[in-house]
Amino acid sequence: MRQWKPGLGAGSSALFVLGALGAVAYVVVPASTTSELVLYDGVVALALLASIFGARHAAPAHRRPWIFSTFALGAFLAGELLWWTHDVAAQSAAPSFGDLFSLAGYIPLGIAASLLVSQREREPDRTAWLDAGILTAVAGLLIWSYVMEPYMRDSTVGSWSLAVTLAYPLADLLVLGLVIRLLFSPTERNLSVTMFTLGVLLILSADLTFAWQNLSGQFVTGSWINAVWLIGYLSIAFAPLHQSVAPETPARPRTSAHNGRLVVVLGAVVVPQAVLISALAGLGLMRFDTVSVAAWASMTVMVLVVARLWGLVGRARRTEERRGEERLSALVHHSVDAILLVGTDHHVGFASPAAEELCGRGTESCIGTSVLDAFVDDSRPAVARQLANLAVMPAGAIVPLEGSVCVDGESVIAVEGTVCNLLGDANVRAFVVTLRDVTARRTLEEQLERRAFHDDLTDLANRALFADRVEHALTRSVRKRVIGVAVLFIDLDDFKAVNDGLGHGAGDELLRGVATRIRSGLRPGDTVARLGGDEFAVLLEDVPSLEYASDVAARVLELLLLPIEMAGVTLAVPASVGVTLATPGCTVESLLRDADIAMYNAKSKGKGQVALFDESLRDIASQHLALKIELPEALRSGQFRLDYQPIVNTGDQTIRGFEALIRWHHPERGIVPPGQFIAAAEASGIIVDIGRWVLEQACRQAVIWNESSAHPLTMSVNVSATQLHNPGFIDVLRNALSDSGLPPSLLTIELTESILVEHSRVAQILEEIRAVGVSIAIDDFGTGYSSLSYLQKFPVTSVKVDRTFVAELAARGDSGLVRSILSLAEALGLQTVAEGVETAGQLEALNALECDLAQGFFLGYPQNSDDITELLNGEAGVALSERYANEAPSR
Repeated sequence: MRQWKPGLGAGSSALFVLGALGAVAYVVVPASTTSELVLYDGVVALALLASIFGARHAAPAHRRPWIFSTFALGAFLAGELLWWTHDVAAQSAAPSFGDLFSLAGYIPLGIAASLLVSQREREPDRTAWLDAGILTAVAGLLIWSYVMEPYMRDSTVGSWSLAVTLAYPLADLLVLGLVIRLLFSPTERNLSVTMFTLGVLLILSADLTFAWQNLSGQFVTGSWINAVWLIGYLSIAFAPLHQSVAPETPARPRTSAHNGRLVVVLGAVVVPQAVLISALAGLGLMRFDTVSVAAWASMTVMVLVVARLWGLVGRARRTEERRGEERLSALVHHSVDAILLVGTDHHVGFASPAAEELCGRGTESCIGTSVLDAFVDDSRPAVARQLANLAVMPAGAIVPLEGSVCVDGESVIAVEGTVCNLLGDANVRAFVVTLRDVTARRTLEEQLERRAFHDDLTDLANRALFADRVEHALTRSVRKRVIGVAVLFIDLDDFKAVNDGLGHGAGDELLRGVATRIRSGLRPGDTVARLGGDEFAVLLEDVPSLEYASDVAARVLELLLLPIEMAGVTLAVPASVGVTLATPGCTVESLLRDADIAMYNAKSKGKGQVALFDESLRDIASQHLALKIELPEALRSGQFRLDYQPIVNTGDQTIRGFEALIRWHHPERGIVPPGQFIAAAEASGIIVDIGRWVLEQACRQAVIWNESSAHPLTMSVNVSATQLHNPGFIDVLRNALSDSGLPPSLLTIELTESILVEHSRVAQILEEIRAVGVSIAIDDFGTGYSSLSYLQKFPVTSVKVDRTFVAELAARGDSGLVRSILSLAEALGLQTVAEGVETAGQLEALNALECDLAQGFFLGYPQNSDDITELLNGEAGVALSERYANEAPSR
């Protein structure tokens, strides 16, 4: 928005005064043609120039009314100049072209008034228009009676002169109605609107006075009426130059204006009756007859009706005020916030019912006591200081208030609220204190804040807080110009076995015990964090050397090897630790990365060790990254191979199918197991292409084996989440089947339970797979989440019992869980496959439990297609368990 230049308001005021002096001079100087041109038209010209300048510099949102008022002043000036030329030419001043311009000026003047109304009201006020219409009608009656009708009775006035003469009061009446509507606007008026309104009223007053004096022959050129016209023009012209025309806050409703408006409107109602009686009296028709009595009776009834309406309006307002007071009282008494009226001496003069619960005593006992007594000692100085500061602030000022309140002399609750200065309000004369109990919210905020920076399970710092602490430590070390910051990265060895063997509850208990052990081996100022899973980190500050940090790591490992009791068993917790020391220019990310690399080096050396970071370890990490980069080339050059593990019948141990397992035959590194590259393949997205290759190869191989098999052989293929949710997976599945000729019923897609919980579209995708005719198996069943719900929700055809449950059959003779899984699968009509069968006892137990199929090293380990072909050719009459009885299981 355009900002006004400093001093513009003062300059415009000086020009206005100069114009007003010109108007007075015009009245004082004897009337002449020169004074008419120089003084009168000069003042009007000054007004026009001021109006043009004001309209150009007004804010865009406020400019339109002033443009139209400028047009009006231009028309008035043109009319005055034409009148002056008539005087110079000694022509008759009867109606001329000057009158046409003057009359035309009232049209933009009325438009300007109506635009000011629309700009200042967000919603139209119809009652204001009605009230303005009433007053305009009354004014029209008066103008008719005292101006227009006398002219019409004057036989000396010609038709053209009469029309022009009557046009002025009619134009005045039209503009008057719009100005009255502007006066009735229910919003505060700024000085620019006030000046415009005053200017229009001065012009209209001068017009009507001129018409009345001209009718009686009393008007003289150069009289005070001319000064009124000029001051009116100046007031309209200088209105847009006032600074209050600049963009401002929305106007506030003016409640006091409604009372005055109502008085004026009701008073105007009796004016027509008064005019009627006056007219009858002037004609000598007021006698003791029906017409005269009816006129007086009508006047009396109007006065009584006005009085009655005023009384009804007053009663309605009092009723509304009473209702407002009752609503306010109800709000105060039922508000959950305590509301107190407190004097400058801090004593309570009023207390709402909520104060009883907040302060722990009745509202009556609160009155007369100091509000400071309700607060605990630590909060009283701050509360007193806030009240003292508010006392010197302007009326209506509000300041926040918070502290702790003692309830019943025992429990302490946190409160917050506001204090409003209403000392200057005659109805209040006090501080209004509003308080509410925020103890629960503060507790929740503290919990959320702690949860944001602490691990819920171990109550250690989380990754975010640990990174922040490391950042501060590095900053402090730079400021002190010493490097003494070390980071330990701790990873528990074989923690998954605890979760798988004893359950996640036991695993959580173990993690809590580990957190306690780690803290016990460190200084109070050291920071311990759980980064996720079974990964922990330690921040050591003021470390003299890397060897010192290594000794701390060794001490932590010794503490972890001390037995920890949980879930009825006692375990030692081996761990691997990577240690790195901060170097100049290092960052939080680089420290954690280097410590992580050192930790993986410790694991590669046999676990349960401490490894110190050096630059060579970064090369090893780079080799892992290189594997990820080499994956596309490995796929293009045919470095991947498939091994196949038999799936057999638990009864007769005949082969019923195979599971395809991928191997990477790297030209330099040899055979790379899937655990070293599958995660990288999924992260890079190439798993989609690798999975397509596996699916096509497995289907073709299954067709070859089925051509020479006496019974159908199935093929199981593992599918990752990335593959499953690839938009083209179903087409890849159909193409692999159609290109190979494998019947869909002989192909099984294996999915882990973790895939099923990751995406909401899984059910739809699995339905599409089943529509193709392919079977679906849940791999590692029982180790994921809500297994039963998956069996009910998804269209699976078989479940694969996880090897950890199968191991319990021989280790502890515990068959309860496996029995439950098999019974559940049977009830749902699902086929069961037991994984990880490595002993004859496990196979016998599974057969006794009526498990359908099994696979494991005892029954056959993964082999290439040629070896499997030889196995199939010699399978007849020989159980697989006998075939592998003398061979050591090898993964």
